[in-house]
Amino acid sequence: MAKIIDSEKEINLEKLCGGFKTLRLNSKINQIELSEYTGVSQPIISSLEQGGGFNIKTFISLYNFYIKTMSEEKVLKTLFNASSEGNYLIKLKIESLKKEQDKLFNKLIKDLE
Repeated sequence: MAKIIDSEKEINLEKLCGGFKTLRLNSKINQIELSEYTGVSQPIISSLEQGGGFNIKTFISLYNFYIKTMSEEKVLKTLFNASSEGNYLIKLKIESLKKEQDKLFNKLIKDLE
């Protein structure tokens, strides 16, 4: 299991990945359409939905797509089976992950210049 919130809260990555499949099916789109909407390749989406290929960049891309197409509460409930109180903590962690990813990306761009 991977730690998502803190040392007391853990989630099963297979369940998280299955949650992404559930969100896609509920959205009535196929993997190719999701790939076109998010920029995540179809093979990565397929691998993720089967419990593999998980990474923060893919997570954030898919998460951002789904919160634009349905309520954030529904997305968080599907992915993490969290209560409203738990959703707040998860949102904070996701925002932190987004900021970390942006910093790494900006550093990479700066290093390449």
